[in-house]
Amino acid sequence: MKLSGINTVLIIACIAFGIYFISTQKDEMKIGYFDGNSVFEDFEMTKDLGESAEATAAARIKILDSLRFDLEVLQRQLQTQEPQEADLRKFDAKRQEYMMKEDHFKSENMTQMSQYNDQIFKQLRQYVDDFQSENNYDMVIGLGSGGIVSTAEGIDVSESLQEFINDKYKGS
Repeated sequence: MKLSGINTVLIIACIAFGIYFISTQKDEMKIGYFDGNSVFEDFEMTKDLGESAEATAAARIKILDSLRFDLEVLQRQLQTQEPQEADLRKFDAKRQEYMMKEDHFKSENMTQMSQYNDQIFKQLRQYVDDFQSENNYDMVIGLGSGGIVSTAEGIDVSESLQEFINDKYKGS
């Protein structure tokens, strides 16, 4: 879709006005940013839920290991003797059970991690809002690592935000 000359002029004028407005307001605005990756990774809730997910995954691996062991025993029995039709059906049923459990556990692990990440991000958003209010910031921007190359001193609030959210999470 092509823009007409008037639309182009209006868009450029709006952008110029926006830049002018922001530049005249920057002395009055208190802005901070934080490294979203490091804040997420060092958030105590991330660590707690990560440990919970790891424990669940380990328990599921034990179940799969047990099923795999049973499968291997049946396979060795089939290799050492002339297999009966019932033995082959038992082996196939056991193999199907293993594969279904494995797929189910993979799906459950992914669902659990997705739910945990949703919980973590929801809580982080609330804590960042609280941090912004309590510290009178007009804007707090979360960035991925390497998002900002250079800023004035005091604009990176990652460390103070990290302390704030972990204290909030711990109930301090």
